[in-house]
Amino acid sequence: MLDGGRWQSVNLDLGLGYHVKSLASYRGKLYAAGAMMINNEYESFVVMDGADWRTIETQTLDSRLLMVLHDKLCVAGGNNSPGYIRPGMIRYWVDETTPPTVSDVPNDQGGWLEIAWPRSPLESTLAPMRATSYEVQRLSSTWESVASVAATQADSYSVVIATVDVRTAGQPDPSCQYRIVVHTESPDVVYSSLAASGYSIDNLPPAAPQLALYDGEAFRTVAWTPDTVPDVSESCLYRDYQPSFEAGDPVVCSATQNFYLETHLARYYYRARSFDIHGNVSEWSAEVVGRWPTPVPDVVPMALRLYPCQPNPFNPRTAIKYDLPEAGPVRLSVFDVAGRLVRTLVDENMAQGSHEAVWDGRDASGREVSSGSYLARLEFGKGGDGEDGVGTLSSVPVEVIIFSGRG
Repeated sequence: MLDGGRWQSVNLDLGLGYHVKSLASYRGKLYAAGAMMINNEYESFVVMDGADWRTIETQTLDSRLLMVLHDKLCVAGGNNSPGYIRPGMIRYWVDETTPPTVSDVPNDQGGWLEIAWPRSPLESTLAPMRATSYEVQRLSSTWESVASVAATQADSYSVVIATVDVRTAGQPDPSCQYRIVVHTESPDVVYSSLAASGYSIDNLPPAAPQLALYDGEAFRTVAWTPDTVPDVSESCLYRDYQPSFEAGDPVVCSATQNFYLETHLARYYYRARSFDIHGNVSEWSAEVVGRWPTPVPDVVPMALRLYPCQPNPFNPRTAIKYDLPEAGPVRLSVFDVAGRLVRTLVDENMAQGSHEAVWDGRDASGREVSSGSYLARLEFGKGGDGEDGVGTLSSVPVEVIIFSGRG
């Protein structure tokens, strides 16, 4: 070999009986062809891979010329097998190293990949051993078969396979390697491509939640339809005083709960959206609005009524409104959750109409109560406990939040 003006010897080290007749360079490798002269029946193709020569095919073909033609390594010669003489045979070697294309199947929830590859030149009638099928393999701890396709002279082939490698938001991209194994007419002759890697993508966002709102006397319920798609991670509810608001922080996010209890019964606008584990976000839900509080009509109350406290939770004070259908004795008291009296706010005869009492979060001794839940109870009637009177109304919840330095 000529190397920089000096001849260098390359020892093929093929053993005795080999006669090298031709050399050719193909895709960065040096190939040699010749005959192994044992009864004139064997022919050896060898390839230089780094510094080592390795046999890539042995056939009953007396190879005399190697050349590269149309990006194929071709060998010309004749068949010298006894009883079978076919001069002028041309065969070619194909380096099956092109990796497949691994791509996500679009418009799905993830979990599917398409593996595609071009037709192998080994399907040609000139191939040394014709391809009969393609096997798609995936690398786990070892290479395992995931699909098989017959060689049908198609220009290209593809299969869709299931995968657990789905990209998830906030996590490193998953990756799995795939390769194509070409099977030939001989069970012992197979060719493997280089490996290519890929992962699936969830292309579909969750459906927008559907909101429903129910205004009660003590609290408001905002509910949304639970999403049955298994990859939904959570749904979040947002609110604001203005319609078509720009969303800030949600008031609640949950993967399991599909309702929110609103105790601050202002005129809020609500909307929601859902998120899945792969980073997709749904469209906004339709906006709903809480109608309470509504203007109190200037009419005489027809029934005894105790309204929810405003605000609730509160700090440092809250207003408790109530309606009396007629004049009479009234007692409005605050109790803790154990039923102990904390403070009596009203205990006197009141006129018919709408009234309001204010609680500053202190007990009967003027001491601040601790943060927690309390009950406001309205009693009306001559007996003070509902006996011989108009009646007694059940209690409503009051939430107290105490902050240090409260004025």
